[in-house]
Amino acid sequence: MDRLTSLTAFVRVVDSGGFSAAGRRLNMSTTMVSNHVQALEDRLGARLLNRTTRKVSLTEVGRAYYDRCVQILADIEQADDIAGALQSTPRGTLRVYTHTHTVPFVAPVVADFLNPIRTPVSTCRWVSGMST
Repeated sequence: MDRLTSLTAFVRVVDSGGFSAAGRRLNMSTTMVSNHVQALEDRLGARLLNRTTRKVSLTEVGRAYYDRCVQILADIEQADDIAGALQSTPRGTLRVYTHTHTVPFVAPVVADFLNPIRTPVSTCRWVSGMST
């Protein structure tokens, strides 16, 4: 089983207080959520959850593992956000080839585009005075 999915299932079970609620949050069957948690327990060789028909509670090992899993999932989420932001931020050199008489119209747009808040690593190279 996918370890990341199993970690997510385990954390959702703890956060939701049960397998059914976790399954609804993850769009997974209760059986599948249970299988993921069981796979983690088998892999670790330790019981993570105390299960009764009415509630689920963490074991001592489960508490330590849960705390670390929450941090790992938060780190992964942050890494995804950083990668997404870097991919969507324009980078590199903008080359503008324009006639001299259009520079006053184009320059404000380019200056706004190169605003350090929006595109901190972009540069611009102007080539003007082109002849027709």
